[in-house]
Amino acid sequence: GVGQAISQGFPVICGVEVDQAFEDYAGGAKLLTAPKGSFGGHMLCLLGYRTVAGRRQVRGVNSWGNGWGDRGFFWADEAWVTDVGAGDFYVLVVTGG
Repeated sequence: GVGQAISQGFPVICGVEVDQAFEDYAGGAKLLTAPKGSFGGHMLCLLGYRTVAGRRQVRGVNSWGNGWGDRGFFWADEAWVTDVGAGDFYVLVVTGG
């Protein structure tokens, strides 16, 4: 799953549904959650996770630059990226040498 890939050091690209709360997200203690309504789909990169009060939260970065969220980053409830509106998960692996 997503948590397993991230725990092994692999970033995960995924598609999620977004709403007005996503567009207005300003970081801080507020978590992103599953949308209430939808403006459509959006691709994000998930980088890490933590557990707070028994619930897993995922850390990710958006592509809208450092003026959005927490300098471009966010914390979201794991349910948001496992919601029925999420999909198209890709694990990034760099090979070569």
